[in-house]
Amino acid sequence: MIRSYFRYLLRSRRTLILFFLAVYLILSLTWMTYDGVSVPGYGFYTSAKMAAALSMGLTFVLPVLVFSPFQKRSGCDQYFSLPISRKEIRIASLLAVFSVIFGYFLITVTAAWLLFGIGYVPLTLLLGIHAFMAFSVLSMCAINSYLFLLGNSWIDGIVILAAYTLLPFAASIGEGLLISNLMAGKHALALETHAQILSPVYTLMANYAALISRNGWLYMKFSLPLFLLSILYTVIGWFGLIHEFDERRSERAEMISDHPLAYPLIIHLYSLLCLLVICSSCISSHDPSFLILLVLLLVCFVLGQFLYRRRLEISWKQAGIFLAETILCLGFCQIMWSSRCFGMADRVRLDEGDTLVYEYSRLADEKDLGRGIIGQETDHGAYVSFQLEIPTDRLNEYQEVLQILEACRKTAVDQWYERRTHELSGYFQISSKTGDRTFNQYHFNPDLSLSEEELKRISGYCDVVVDDFNHDLEPSEMPLAEFLKLRSTW
Repeated sequence: MIRSYFRYLLRSRRTLILFFLAVYLILSLTWMTYDGVSVPGYGFYTSAKMAAALSMGLTFVLPVLVFSPFQKRSGCDQYFSLPISRKEIRIASLLAVFSVIFGYFLITVTAAWLLFGIGYVPLTLLLGIHAFMAFSVLSMCAINSYLFLLGNSWIDGIVILAAYTLLPFAASIGEGLLISNLMAGKHALALETHAQILSPVYTLMANYAALISRNGWLYMKFSLPLFLLSILYTVIGWFGLIHEFDERRSERAEMISDHPLAYPLIIHLYSLLCLLVICSSCISSHDPSFLILLVLLLVCFVLGQFLYRRRLEISWKQAGIFLAETILCLGFCQIMWSSRCFGMADRVRLDEGDTLVYEYSRLADEKDLGRGIIGQETDHGAYVSFQLEIPTDRLNEYQEVLQILEACRKTAVDQWYERRTHELSGYFQISSKTGDRTFNQYHFNPDLSLSEEELKRISGYCDVVVDDFNHDLEPSEMPLAEFLKLRSTW
């Protein structure tokens, strides 16, 4: 019976399958620039990446099409009355979806290898790519089918699937904003967050990118922990699908989606995530717009309950839960602020990477470069800046300048938690580099300046440049020693 149902699924959509195969081939095999064709073997990698992206997209679309009839009462009555067990329907449906998606990928990537990869891409790598993508497609089909079936209607299923798919990326953004609001020196754009590992798509595609980069295009390494995490997500998705489909109560079709992992959990997860960001911003800046944002979030919370229960109401229970979540998040953010982000703001590693980089820029008084000026007070202003790069294996040779700059960093951290910073006062930045990769970035806007004596000592290790824009100097930018000598003649 599995074979019969499998053939039915494919034959009933034969025209659509062939049409999308043509679209798949066109998008994957023509997604190349002039450079991609001219560099030997590169056309294969561009096609393989595009084919993987299309395949991942189809793992969200096809399970919805195949399993949506079981979220309608008429569909349940029709399909569950067939002389075939639910287990056989589930297996045949997954096999049909897998066959179409992986079949597209197999045909496309093999064609790309024949056209662009022979002689440049090893056959073993091609086989490895096919094997890993087969696992990836099967994994995502099981996971997405399970998430979709958490809903009791196809609309709810799509909303729940989208909510869980986007949650890791929303959590990653929230993590970045939370830390940047409460940890001195950290900015959300420079943070390497960890919440994306909650995404099955990320864990799979990160290793897929590493797999096809073995010829040196992307310079990534295959991660065994991410692969093990992908296996865990696959197991959860598979057993979840068995439970949600094989034991599905057909009378629940088109009713509210009250599964504990559906709307009840999703609404509170997103509410807590938004509350943490809003509360962290309130704690760090004392912004009065905090209350307005809370009201807007409460409105969204009520609308979420409406989407869940199909009726608009505001109960004391909902208001109490929202108030409790707000108090909880405010307390947590206050603890993070008081503890300097649990002490992480004071722990800066100087020996990571190949190079430690300090950058400094300050609008200062031209008569005393150690006295900073802010805002429009620029009648006697001069910009002082430098960039010092220190090899991490030679830190002992830079102890003199490190003492100066680390004292500056500690003062900047103190001022940040005392809320004595100014965006127009300049910046002080620390980062680590390995090759072209920059990480461990800390960016401050402290209301402080390095003294002229300290700048002189730093100029012994790197170029300290002064830009005096109030005089017709040629050139306007000059080394510190030259500027000080010229200033002595004024």
